[in-house]
Order: sequence, then structure tokens, then C-alpha cells
Amino acid sequence: MGFQFSEICNLLETVECIDKKAVRLSLPSKIQKQKYIHEWFCKHRSLILEPPGDQAIAALSCLFPELRPDRVYGLFKKDFVRSIIGVLGMKGTDRGRRLLVRVENKEELATAVADSVALAEHSRPRHENAVTVNEVDTLFMNFASTCKFSRSDVYKSSKFRVTMTDGRTVRISELLRPILVRLQSFEIKWLIRMTEKDMQPVILPVDECFHALHFALPSLQSFHSDLTVAVKLLFKEPYDAFLPLPAPVMTKLPQYIDGVLNWLKPTVGVPVRIPSCYKARKFSDVQTECKFEVAWAETKYDGERMQIHLSIDPPFIKIFSKSGRESTDDRARVHEAIRKALRISEYSNPSSPAGFQKSVILEAELVVFDEYAQRIAEFHRISDHVNRAGVRINAANDSSRKHEHLMAVFFDVLCVDGTSLLSHSYEYRRSVLESLISEIPGNSMLVQRQRVDLKDLETLKQVFNSIVNEGEEGIVVKRATGTYIGACMAQGYQRWVKVKRDYIAGLGDTADFAIVGAGTDTGRIKERRLDANCITTFYVGCLRNKEAVKRFAARPTFEVLFVVTYGLDRQLLERINEIVQSFSKPYHKNTAVLEYDLHIQKYMKCAMTVYFPNPFVFEVLCAGFDKPAGNSFYVMRWPRVVKVHFDRDWVESTSFDELQNMAERSLQHGRNCKSDCIRSSSPAASDIHRKWKRAKDLPMLDFEAILGPKPNPAHKPQPRPQIKRLVETASALAVHSESPMHSGLDIIPAAPPLDDVVQHSADLDKLRYLLQKSTLIVSKSLDSRRDIGKLFQLFTNRKSFRLEPIVSELDLLKAKGKKIPSASKGTLTVLIVEGRKPRTSHQEISNTRSLIAAQYHVRERETYTAMNLSDICLHAVKDVASLLVIDWRILLAASASSSPIDLSSYFILHEIYC
Repeated sequence: MGFQFSEICNLLETVECIDKKAVRLSLPSKIQKQKYIHEWFCKHRSLILEPPGDQAIAALSCLFPELRPDRVYGLFKKDFVRSIIGVLGMKGTDRGRRLLVRVENKEELATAVADSVALAEHSRPRHENAVTVNEVDTLFMNFASTCKFSRSDVYKSSKFRVTMTDGRTVRISELLRPILVRLQSFEIKWLIRMTEKDMQPVILPVDECFHALHFALPSLQSFHSDLTVAVKLLFKEPYDAFLPLPAPVMTKLPQYIDGVLNWLKPTVGVPVRIPSCYKARKFSDVQTECKFEVAWAETKYDGERMQIHLSIDPPFIKIFSKSGRESTDDRARVHEAIRKALRISEYSNPSSPAGFQKSVILEAELVVFDEYAQRIAEFHRISDHVNRAGVRINAANDSSRKHEHLMAVFFDVLCVDGTSLLSHSYEYRRSVLESLISEIPGNSMLVQRQRVDLKDLETLKQVFNSIVNEGEEGIVVKRATGTYIGACMAQGYQRWVKVKRDYIAGLGDTADFAIVGAGTDTGRIKERRLDANCITTFYVGCLRNKEAVKRFAARPTFEVLFVVTYGLDRQLLERINEIVQSFSKPYHKNTAVLEYDLHIQKYMKCAMTVYFPNPFVFEVLCAGFDKPAGNSFYVMRWPRVVKVHFDRDWVESTSFDELQNMAERSLQHGRNCKSDCIRSSSPAASDIHRKWKRAKDLPMLDFEAILGPKPNPAHKPQPRPQIKRLVETASALAVHSESPMHSGLDIIPAAPPLDDVVQHSADLDKLRYLLQKSTLIVSKSLDSRRDIGKLFQLFTNRKSFRLEPIVSELDLLKAKGKKIPSASKGTLTVLIVEGRKPRTSHQEISNTRSLIAAQYHVRERETYTAMNLSDICLHAVKDVASLLVIDWRILLAASASSSPIDLSSYFILHEIYC
């Protein structure tokens, strides 16, 4: 006899009713829910656990659909709703039309369908043959077999893929019909929630339910994250000899668990469960959680977690994501780096063979390495190098990202040649990992770590600060004697402790933002058990023209970049909802907002239903910054509300430019002081030098060697004096301490004054000739603003040199090896760019451009770009005598005066290139 699906629905419906009795789950209701769950599993245990285990897999897959990452259904909501309406006979009826309206209003689909079915349920006879969990499980497998995001052995599986006689794939409605017509309204509700893999507001405790079914199942599932594999093991030796629940429980259970753990070991090809880390909200939490013992603080890199399963015989590699989903093909570009790090076959040598013989299970972080910058790139770069179900997300960026590639940062080993290491200490596993992995610069490395005695809290703080100052996410603290987080259930739960800036009060990135609108997220409604019409999601708007609004009362232009949903407690959320009713206006896609211009990005998932004519101000905290796929601007990552400021004016909130600068500062912070573990094995030449060397078609000369005395061959080249980098100010760009190229010439550190050098050199004709043939590199002896300015004036005052801008950023990027139509030989090409910290309005920029055009005869089509200045400077340009890069911020002083100003004192060259 099959286990009926209605029994599953009765459990879920009862738990939902228990939860609804209290808005917040009080202790009595928790006890009541735990008691009912235990009684339900005791009642149905024998039927669920019938061999060979298919019924148990089906039942648990219904209760915990999120534990089946191998099944992705890929159903479009509109098509799914139409199919349900057609199957239930509501097409063209009032019930069907009302249902569509509720769905369009973002109400939960499951509840809306159940209510519509319940209206006519009394007139619909109930079929005698009840639906079983195996039938529902087969339905889900049919859905998954048609979606390419499902696991490879499920997708297009001949066992579950249903086709018509003519070879056509069966429609969704045809798959649903045999099931839906036999279900009651509340059962349909839970079937839809299972299909959406969103069971909220009911959240059943996984380990508690597993333990209630069979005491060994939680341990099995921790070693084998694949639910089907873990359940099947219950029916194989030696686990089939155990009773599902020994009695008396308190005396026998620890011995039973120890017995199970003695036989358990990971299986290559089956993911090991990755429990979540403990999030420390203060540093003392780390001490408490790790019991004041000696621990290791590992650097938390901003990447994607990988669990790597590799076998030599038979040869295969499998990569699982944090959720347990297989992503081997999606991350194909990192396979070679993994094999090289493990010294497998063609990458091994007799002196350094592979550290294992048959198989290994490793854990690593997937990151992107930037060859030009010789560092790990930002998180959003990963999407440029991985696939999602075989589809490239940012394929258009391939040509511009050739200097980047995927890299693996290894931090743990779980199994070697069939020997489990889960019950071994962290220090032992680390020593094994070091023997397995060969660090290859830019391809693979071991995670950096520092030893910490947790009895001293200040040491922990110093370690955390040093890592955060290097620009990393934070640290993960692991006890030196601790086992892997998924092992040894009988010894207690030994969690790793994660510490990030945004976890600790006062350390995260915060800013005040204007809230221009709000909407309702059905997921948050169910999660927090709120009213269906409650506002949960707030749209963050950033002014594009803040200065113009403040100074000239211009019409505001808001750019909606992201939404914030988390951080508000229930009481404050209810108060805001009361305010919204009085101070908001309805908003739809085509609503004309009278008070300001509103541009909403297309990637927003939750629809905005109201807007605020007078925006609120929220203080928002984030866990860093990221770029949405396909976009060039930064947004806050994992934002949450810290405070609501009803007394602040939205005009003073963070603008679009200020947000970009805030992100740049946060991401730039620490890049220049990162650990040398990657740089140590890089080539001796600087990154800049190597970039210039790639421009083989363009000769280069050192300016000091041209204008200064001839070098003495008897003298050996002397190293340049180290000059400290200047701090970037509002009037000048940062100056690098070294020349980008060492020509091997004798460099005179103390050069004569610039005027004398120029006037007494071979003459200006020779200099002009050299400029026509080469790119001029200004050396460090000309590091003062005045000298650079004089040099600039000297060139611009000569008739043979005129300022002529590059027409566009695209022209500059395509300039290498090509002739630019707007540039001619003997031309000093000036590119005016926008730096990282724009501190003025568009009107002031326009004034500055006009002034430059009038004073130096520059056409008003200079390039304004958000590119990194050093990247711009390093593009070789053919047939252009010299490339001068200027940040417009250093010219702003000129726009404040009505009379011409000597601009020479405001010029300084970024990277000292001209």
C-alpha cells in the first residue's frame, strides 16, 4: 500500500495552524509542534520506511523540497497558472478571472489557488483512489527532466521524461491533470508550494524530523548530502540491523550513534553536507563558541564555494556548489587549475608525484585572478568566467577579460583514497592538505591563516583588522582540535565561526539613502507571518543630480539601484506601514511621477506598488559592494536597514556618484597592501612594465635620458630613490613612486631645473622629432606639480603642438596598433577623464570643459569615462606623439574664476605618463 499524499498535507496544515496561533513562536507552541511532529512520524514510520526506501525518499522530498538540488523545474509562473486554471476547469469563469487578478497583485499563488478551488469544492466529488507520495515524486521528476538546470542524470532522463507518440514533450497541464483532479484545496496548496520549493510559513526542523524517522538518518545525511543516497543506506548493511529508534532513548542512543559513525565515510561523487557557520556578532562570541582554545583564523575570500570530488580510477571530476547542486560543467574553466594543483598525470613529475593514489575530496573557494593587477579580482568577475546550466552569462566580456582566469583557493580536505578525515582535527587535515596541493601563482593557493590564542581578545581583533584592511571579506575561525563541521554528531556540534565587517556593529559600510517607493514580497510575508498587503520591500533611490537639486532646485532624478528588505523589526515595520498609507501614492509600471524622475533597473524582482512623493531616509548597512550582471555600476551587497530617520532631508542622502565612490574606496582599500603570497612568485618586472612591453609596435623613450646629461658607460645603473606615494587630494591625483619602465640607463636623481634643461638641450626640434617617433615617459625627477605644468605649457605654446582629444573611450581602446583619425603626428593628445571622486555638478563640469576649450583650443568632445586611470594610460596609441591623462577635478578651480588662470599649477600626470 502506498503512503498517501494527504497524510503529508495533514502534517503541514496542522503545523501551519499551530504557528498561526502566535505571531511570534512562543515556547508552549514550540513544544506543541515538536510533540505533534514526533507523534506523526511514530504513527507513519513503518509505512514510510518500507524497503527498498523509495517511499521514504518520496515522503522526505515532499516535506523538504529544498534538499533536492538535483531537481530544478524551470516552470514559468504565467504558464503554470494557466495550466492549473485549465486543469481545474476555471478557464473563462469568474473564479479564474479573480484568481488571475490576485496573482497579478503579487499574492501567493498557492493560497490564491486553494481559495478559488475551495469555493466550488463541495460540488466536486472526491475520487476513491487517493494520490500517493510516489505519484507526486514522479510528477516532480517529470518536471525536472525537461529543465537543463537539473542535474545531468536527471535532465532529459528517458526514465522520467514523458513524450507523446509523435515525440512531442507532454505539456505541463497534461502532467498535472491526473494529480490535481484527485486533490482537495488544501492539498493543492501544498503541492504548489512544493513545486515552488518554498514551504513558508511552515519551516520544519530537518534534523529533528530525520531523527524522528530514524536516529541514524541525520548522521548519514551529514556524510551524504544527497538525500536519495542517505536514505538508501538505511536499507543496506550494516545500518539495516539498527532499529529506527532505540529504547530507552536516553541510555542507548549515544552508543548507537557511535556505532553508526564507525562505519560512515564520505563517498567520492556524493556531496558531503555543508552546515552553516556560526555568525559572530561580537568578538567575544568567537571566544565562547571556540571555548577559549587555540584556533586558526583563515582569510574569508569573496568567491563561490566548491566541494571538489576527484577520482583517478575511474577518471572523473565533480564539483558541487554550496547548496549541493552539481556544477562541474559550469566551472569547466577551473578544472585544469585543480589538476595542476594536485599534480595529476600530465602535470606530475617523478620528483613531485601526486599526494594520493585513487581519489580525494577537497573544499575550495572559486575566485578570479587578475594577471594585470596580480591579485584576486572582485566577486562579480566570476560571472564572466562560469556558465549557468551551460549558458554564458556575460559572454560579451570575453574579449576584454583575457587577462583574468579562474583560480582555486583550497582550505580543507575531507577524504583521501577512501579514508575519511572528517573526525580528524583541523591541524591534521591542514597538514594533509599542504601535502596534496602545489601552490601555483594565479592558479591555485592554500588559504592564508594566522594562529590565534582566543584567551587574548585583542590578538583576535588585531588579526581581524589586518585581514579586513587587506580588502578581504573577513575571517573564519576554526579550533585547532576541532573536527569538520559535519562530523561527530555524538561529540556535539563543532561549528566554524565566521566574522565579517558587517556582522560587527560599527564596522560595516553604512550610508543614508532615499527610499522612493515600496512593494510587497510574498516570500517575506510568509516568512514573517504578516498581513497579505503589508509593505516589506523598500526601493533605494540615488540622486543623479544632487548638486543641481541643492543649488538650483532642479527636478530630482532618482536611479533605483537596489531594494532593502531586512533589518526592520516587526514593530517598526508596522509603524512604517501606517505611515505609508498616509504619505504614499499608488505606482504601476506606466505611472507618471510628478514630483521627480524615476529610473528603476530591470533586474528588480519585487514590483514597486507605491511611491513616496517625499522620500524617507533609511540608514543602510551592507556586506560590501557588487555589480549586477551586465551592468557597470556598484550596488550594496546584502543591504539591511540600521535606522529610520524621519527627521532627515532626502536631499542630503547618498547620491549615485557618492555610492560609486564609496564602493571604490571600500574595494580599493587594502589592494596595495595585500599579502605577498601571490606576488612573491610573480615576475620581477612591474605589472605596468609588462603591460607596456606587450605594445611591441610602439618604441618608448625615457624623458630624463633625453633631456639630461649623457650616461657614463663606466657607471653601473643605480636604483631609483624610493619616493613615498602622495595621498590623493581634491586637487591632484596620486603619484606612483616608480617609473613604469627601467631602461637600463644611468639615471641622475637630482635633475637640473626644467627651464634650463629644455633651453640648453640639443634644441626643441630634436625633441619634436623624438616625440613624433615615440611615446614619452616622464621620469620621477619631474615629480613636482610646477615642473609638470611648465612642461605642459611649453608644449602647448609651440605652434607645432596642439591639443587634440581622443574622440571616445572606444577609440582609445581600439587604438593599439591602429591610427586614430583625429590624431596626427606631432600632436600632444589630451584625454580628460572622470576620476573616482567627482565632487561637483554636471553644470560645473560643463563650465570647466568650455573654459578648457576656449583657453587651449580643445574641441568640446573630450572623453568622460569611469575607467581606471591607470588602465587608460597603459593603452599604446599608434601615431600619437604623446598621451596626457588629466582628471577634470584638478581643473575645477579654473571654473570658479571669470578671468583666465594659469592652469600649470593644477596639472599633475597620473602614473607620470605623458
